[in-house]
Amino acid sequence: MTEALRFLAIAELIGLAALPLAGTVLGRLPGAGLGFAKPLGLLLVAWLVWIGGSLEIVPYTTASAIVAVVVVALAGLACALGLRRGPPKQRWWRAPRPAPEPRAPDPSRWPLLIGAEVVFVVTFCAMALLVAYSPDVWNTEKPMDMGFVNALNQSRSFPPHDPWLAGADLNYYYFGHLVMALVVRLTDVEPSRGYNLSIALVFALTAAALFTLAGTLWAAMRAALPDLRRSPVVVGLVAVVAVLVLGNIAGGRELLQTPDPPHGYDWFAPSRVVPGTINEFPWFSFLLADLHAHVLALPFTLLAAGFSVQVALFGPRARPRLRTLLETVVAAISLGALYAINSWSYPVMAGVFAAALVLWLRSPAAEGEELRSVRWGLLVLALSIVLMLPFYLSFDPAADGFGLVSDRRALGDFLSDQALLYGLFAALVAIAYAGRVAASSKPWRNVIWLGVLLIVGGSLLAPLDDLAGVWGLALLLAVALHSALSRRLAAPERVLWLLIACGLACVLLPEVVYVRDAFDGSDLERMNTVFKFGYHAWL
Repeated sequence: MTEALRFLAIAELIGLAALPLAGTVLGRLPGAGLGFAKPLGLLLVAWLVWIGGSLEIVPYTTASAIVAVVVVALAGLACALGLRRGPPKQRWWRAPRPAPEPRAPDPSRWPLLIGAEVVFVVTFCAMALLVAYSPDVWNTEKPMDMGFVNALNQSRSFPPHDPWLAGADLNYYYFGHLVMALVVRLTDVEPSRGYNLSIALVFALTAAALFTLAGTLWAAMRAALPDLRRSPVVVGLVAVVAVLVLGNIAGGRELLQTPDPPHGYDWFAPSRVVPGTINEFPWFSFLLADLHAHVLALPFTLLAAGFSVQVALFGPRARPRLRTLLETVVAAISLGALYAINSWSYPVMAGVFAAALVLWLRSPAAEGEELRSVRWGLLVLALSIVLMLPFYLSFDPAADGFGLVSDRRALGDFLSDQALLYGLFAALVAIAYAGRVAASSKPWRNVIWLGVLLIVGGSLLAPLDDLAGVWGLALLLAVALHSALSRRLAAPERVLWLLIACGLACVLLPEVVYVRDAFDGSDLERMNTVFKFGYHAWL
């Protein structure tokens, strides 16, 4: 119990220290992005420790970790003072500057902040209790992940030593493990207990970030579409349950096929729907409790998504310059760190960031700001690599290019697989779309066009056999992109369609290409590609 309280206290302390910082760099979002403070604070503390150890300027010790927390706290304090500062003083030697317009009241700020805090505490306690029923750090990849955490806490510089090969450096994306290793070190918890509490912490961080992202989007939707009545808190809670707690439909099918549930229920089967691939989803990952890279990346992927949503809605910050610089650097670290946490997440979220910038450039507010916006976007992408350069120089990925997928499922099997994996989300999108169609000025015309599209599209896809699924996904992706780029929709609606398009792209890409790895040429050649991209589709 005391170890869990220490873990919770450290997370709360770092989150509180980073709260003004989050309000500065994500403050243009509804709710000011305050629910992202904990993953943001942990990420910045870890980056400060990591960059000092990687450049061998400051060795990684408990003292350096405490100093990093203090630096983040001081940065947060400076941001808090800056947020309270009044209009700039006029100096006689320079032209008068107009006072900034007062910030409009944000009714969603306190509900989203309090809601995120409640979600964090409740989910941390719930997952800690669940993990306590199976605390053994054994089986699957748990020993490896615990070995990474221990190796990091025994190293004074980075990359850490390889636990299995004396004299060699660890060649793996270890930054997410470093975040957890830092918390274990600061709390002085026994490693095996720290491992289990790290699972609870990642689950809670993900839940709070997911709640914040969904609530923020809905608050923006309500501001643009006053007819929407649901509270952002309700939508945030629904998002947490739908994405993080519920599994895919294959789990329900498995339950119905079990003669005497829950006895004999095969909880592992829903993660292996498509033959020769892995189809994990967050709830399965946390039940399995492997502290693996794709799990550790979840809250930080959502943090990067928060920056992308801010860019899509409001574009790059123009002034004041100091805040612009701070937002640029923090956005770059949030994006760039993903390569060192889970390398598969970086290209996905870099693509989302670039697409969000394109979406902003399509808005009327971007007129005259196109060049500055593009330069800022390129700067963020460049800094996301430069600020993580020591990792790039020491990491040798096992990937060996790309290959074209030649063996696909027949159309019927493909549709069955996708329905089992993503049927819940498809149903939610369909219900939301039906609601928008019903509320339109000419709903019957939209229904007729949709019917024609389904009939014609089905007729064209049916003869294509194994390529039909690819073309079907491409068609859905085109529809989502068209909606995202349509200027007739409100900006938050376009952002929502952009995120749907990114999810569809994550499902489509593994049906066309795969990353060549150790399984290339076997029946498992696209296993990791389907696994990693499909995992992002859940978000």
